[in-house]
Amino acid sequence: MKIKIFILVFALIIPAQCRAFSQSSEQAADEFSKAEEYGLAIPGFDEDYNKPITREEYTELIMKLYDKILPENEASEENAASEEESESALREPAFIDTENPYVLRAYSLGIVNGTSEDQFSPGLYLTREEAVTLLTRAIFTAYPENDPYLHAEYTFIDDWQISYWAKNAVSFAYSFGIINGTDDYVISPLQNISRKEAVVIVVRTFENIDKIVGEVGKYEKWSWHITPQFDGLVPDTRFCSGLAAVKKDGKYGYINTDGKTVIGFLYDRAYDFSNGMGRVELDGKTGYVDRKGRLVIDTIYEGGGDFSENLAWVVSGGKYGFIDIEGNVVVPFEYDNAYGFSYGMAAVKKDGLYGYINRSNETVIDFKFKWATSFKEERARIGENGRYGYIDTSGEIVIPCKYEHILEFNEERAIVYFMDFAGCIDRFGNEIVPFYIYTEISSFSNGVAFTREHGSENPDYSGAYSLIDRDGNAVGTGRRHNMYHEGLVATIKQDLVSGKMIPSYCDKKGNIIIPNPNNETISKDEDHHYFMEFSEGLAAVVDRRGKLGFIKNPLLTDK
Repeated sequence: MKIKIFILVFALIIPAQCRAFSQSSEQAADEFSKAEEYGLAIPGFDEDYNKPITREEYTELIMKLYDKILPENEASEENAASEEESESALREPAFIDTENPYVLRAYSLGIVNGTSEDQFSPGLYLTREEAVTLLTRAIFTAYPENDPYLHAEYTFIDDWQISYWAKNAVSFAYSFGIINGTDDYVISPLQNISRKEAVVIVVRTFENIDKIVGEVGKYEKWSWHITPQFDGLVPDTRFCSGLAAVKKDGKYGYINTDGKTVIGFLYDRAYDFSNGMGRVELDGKTGYVDRKGRLVIDTIYEGGGDFSENLAWVVSGGKYGFIDIEGNVVVPFEYDNAYGFSYGMAAVKKDGLYGYINRSNETVIDFKFKWATSFKEERARIGENGRYGYIDTSGEIVIPCKYEHILEFNEERAIVYFMDFAGCIDRFGNEIVPFYIYTEISSFSNGVAFTREHGSENPDYSGAYSLIDRDGNAVGTGRRHNMYHEGLVATIKQDLVSGKMIPSYCDKKGNIIIPNPNNETISKDEDHHYFMEFSEGLAAVVDRRGKLGFIKNPLLTDK
């Protein structure tokens, strides 16, 4: 099932003479007449309409709009409870420089903020980006159930001047024709906004509010494939081999893709299935269950890893060894650390150095590395004297230990760091993305990686991330450092009203495919626990009660 995102396009083709910020005196007079007719006028505004508008004047203007567009509440116990809850959450202003009732009410609703704890600074002039942000807050305070994160593709050459906290509002307002540029390809976000311009955008919003709210409201309310019933805040919950480890009433078990319990909730912790085995923990000990829920390997080990190539490392008596899927000890417990098998060998540590052994416990790569990990894409990471590089499956160093930090290879590319900058290399150490451009690059997934340029502000939520392909070419913008799975990436944008984080799922072009899947804002510090990446067509999402359920990937064909 593919979901279409509806975006108004009429806003993008408004004739130049109707621009909100380049009107004649006659057009301005017409807008003031409309404001009077709609009950949005402020006495004296039309006397000097080119004068920059102050914070106090603009707050009064948008609060008049707020009262006009505020929908009538239906009489019900649910709405009454909601109103009572909202009233209890109102902020109490403590400004010493204004007693304007419009300002005090706007502050209590979260539409405006002070310039300090006790100052509102009513006489300060407003910038264009500030005006648009406050206007958008007013709209979605009146209509809190709607999602404001439609966005338009625009090419303003001064886009870089837009503050991170205003980007959502500017994009939204531009999408719906509330604002336009001051000139072709120029938005002038930091320019003061005049009384005339302020009246124009408020009148335009009032005249189109039904279409704006109706169009935003066309987002489909996403139904749960598996209803929220499990304990939330469990990191990396996902389906592997048709099963997912979930937590209920404090204990872990496994469910299938229909939400049915396959393995009972008996364990203190459970992990993804691998090689047909699921790792579980009980009373501080590690064991393994099969797909039928049988405890094939009892919880007797002090720790363990997932099965790979039908072997798993486990700890007994403080030493590492390997067992097979029947629980037989294949490699004795004689190592100080170990990583999983790949390419028929495993990295293990002994006497302070790492080497590689095969499943017969024969050394295949000498113990000569200070640090080493498992192979992936025929390369393994090694470390020496605080620097890191890569070896091939014969143990030869193919990329010297010269980097400060490195990631494993993914899609024939590895991300490496030097002097706090990120670069990208191929399997032979050739530089694909040069250093000194990005401070962060994610691992590649589905042919793209997220990047963050040096000096970008508030990278997590400002849109400062961009996308590159495997050749280092810029291919789009991103909002969040995450990996793509099944064509979608979990992203976060900051709520214009509350300042909290709102999750969504976007495609590679940045189009929102699943807006706000749990219909709730989330804490910035815990965002990674609230919505997870798609795996096997499903993604775990935590609802507003803190319960975890699963939603379907709309890009995949229903089965």
